Amino acid sequence: MRFSPPLQVLERGPGGEVSESPVEMSVAPPLTITHTISQFLGSAPSLEEIVAFKLPEVIEQRALVLLECNRNGELTPNEHDEIEEFTHMGHFMNRVKA
Repeated sequence: MRFSPPLQVLERGPGGEVSESPVEMSVAPPLTITHTISQFLGSAPSLEEIVAFKLPEVIEQRALVLLECNRNGELTPNEHDEIEEFTHMGHFMNRVKA
């Protein structure tokens, strides 16, 4: 996953000097394909809902970004793991829908 650098806040000290300090932010855990599919299947969907299941747009877009990075040979180790997760969960859902 590609992240922006951490936010910095400029602070003025007692002598007027300016310094940077990082801002700590709490971030919701990323939406993953495994979590999404687990939540969906845990909701006891009907057969029709299983067949009609589609991933949220944000996850579909993430898959496209990972595929592009893979084509360009630019995957980080974490992104490689993430693309493997997409592959495994895609196969899993194909078996569930069969």
